[in-house]
Amino acid sequence: MIQLFLIMPFLVSFVCKCPAKGLFSVFIANLLFELLVKSVPFHPEIYRLFIGRYLFLLAMGVFLRTIKGKKIPMRYLSISFTIGILYICVTNYFLLPDPNGLYSWSFFKYWQMTAFPVAFYLFPFMYFLLEKLSGVQVKTWFGSIMQRIGSRTWHIYGVQMFYFLIVYEVYGVKYDLQRIPLVCEFFVSFFLCISGGFLLYHLENWVRGILAAHLER
Repeated sequence: MIQLFLIMPFLVSFVCKCPAKGLFSVFIANLLFELLVKSVPFHPEIYRLFIGRYLFLLAMGVFLRTIKGKKIPMRYLSISFTIGILYICVTNYFLLPDPNGLYSWSFFKYWQMTAFPVAFYLFPFMYFLLEKLSGVQVKTWFGSIMQRIGSRTWHIYGVQMFYFLIVYEVYGVKYDLQRIPLVCEFFVSFFLCISGGFLLYHLENWVRGILAAHLER
């Protein structure tokens, strides 16, 4: 999350300045990063949490936001979807890890099934959702709840990272949470992350209010 804070302003500035060329440049940068990981010793846990593997996915989000309201030809969306679905099919059903759990015969050393080319598959769906559903409001209690959750996703994500990286790892081992049925584990984790995200959201607004009051004096 700290990495995202540091790199996102540069990524937004770079892609917004020239969307198509910027997106392609980030794609090349992500390829070079994966090549570096493949070529030099790189601990899998560091790789898993390093934002370098998500650069292209983040850039695609910035790109979609930048071109909002502009039409993308269907042929480009079809090409993107085809590349993505082919990559997913090949990595899931044809390229399997070696006995050490590594993809030694693949371009990607770790977690190739969730590597950045998957973004090509997601891109058309995100484009259509933003085009068709942007601004749509579901005026029901469910829509209200989803709207509230949506406005707090960043805070929920922060709590989720803290929960699964620290709380769950420590207490999960200490109290052997693997014995809990998976359904119960899911609902407990879901409730804690959502409610914790809401608390963090209100705490941030409270702190912002105090700081704003002091600055106005």
